[in-house]
Amino acid sequence: SSGINAEWPLRPGEQLASIVEVHMGGSSGALYTIGLTAAAAEAARCPERTQRAEVNACLASAAEAITRYGKAHEGDCTMLDVLYPVLRTLELNFSAELPALIALCVQAADTGVLKTATLVPRAGRASYIRKQDVEGSADPGAVAAAVWIKAICKTLYQGNL
Repeated sequence: SSGINAEWPLRPGEQLASIVEVHMGGSSGALYTIGLTAAAAEAARCPERTQRAEVNACLASAAEAITRYGKAHEGDCTMLDVLYPVLRTLELNFSAELPALIALCVQAADTGVLKTATLVPRAGRASYIRKQDVEGSADPGAVAAAVWIKAICKTLYQGNL
């Protein structure tokens, strides 16, 4: 079957990592595979956590792995400029009511994207392009990260995290 088994927590992460590894090219594909693999491993470590704690821990593991292997950091104008602000938002507002937490995470993702338009790219594809060609534009990797983070937020909200 080509579908994803939604059994919580481990299976979706493992399956997504496998799908991304096979079908998504470029450095983003490799970095997403690394992040998803780290998230799946984190999910396996403490299966008794609440789903909200699980999401927080898995996102932290994914962001740390992407940072470690990708050699980029927040402020380098990459997907990490979305991941880390969302992670901080989750950590700072962990016990907030779900609608407020979701709204704050979406806002953090959008703010991270907007911030990349003001940064000088020091990593990722944008760092290889002439400065005048990317100046004032949001980083595509950050935009993509915000899209999937918002999709996860919507899904978790509908599932009453």
